[in-house]
Amino acid sequence: VPPPRANYTVKSWGAKDGLPQSAVITMTQTRDGYLWLGTLNGLVRFDGIRFTVFDEGNTPELGSSRIVHLFEDSRSNLWVGTETAGIKLIKNGRISDVGLGRGSSEGRLLGACEDSGGAVWLYTADGQLCRDRDGRVDVWSHEAQRFSSCRAVFAEKSLLWVGVNWGLFSMGPTAGLDPQELPWQQ
Repeated sequence: VPPPRANYTVKSWGAKDGLPQSAVITMTQTRDGYLWLGTLNGLVRFDGIRFTVFDEGNTPELGSSRIVHLFEDSRSNLWVGTETAGIKLIKNGRISDVGLGRGSSEGRLLGACEDSGGAVWLYTADGQLCRDRDGRVDVWSHEAQRFSSCRAVFAEKSLLWVGVNWGLFSMGPTAGLDPQELPWQQ
């Protein structure tokens, strides 16, 4: 006897429903229940009924309508990676510039996570691994010849995992690293 089928409803939303374009590059659901979408035509907040679009026209603090990565930390701050305008932080409804990744698409945010100590780790396409801990930002960079098209970062209780084309690395998230070099550089 086949198992009973669950009934699912499938709904598709697009430009006719208020989405600024059909291609969604990134998304996250925040603790307040909103679904946030990153598109190449704006940052979008969806409440389940309506789309609210934030773009360069109505939210110049974003610096770009091309949103490529989203991450919410444990303090309900939303980290927004733009394609060329750098990384923005939305905290208590205000947008600030983190000061990372501006100027080219190679600085765009590819990975973000939070470690057990509350530090937020950001990993960019150009090989910058950044730790924002209590408002202080430390940055480590790879040499240009060690470019990787894969940049992934994940934190667990006692380790930070970093993935690149040539390997997977781990380190203690509170490691006292020199801000100029990562421990796996050659």
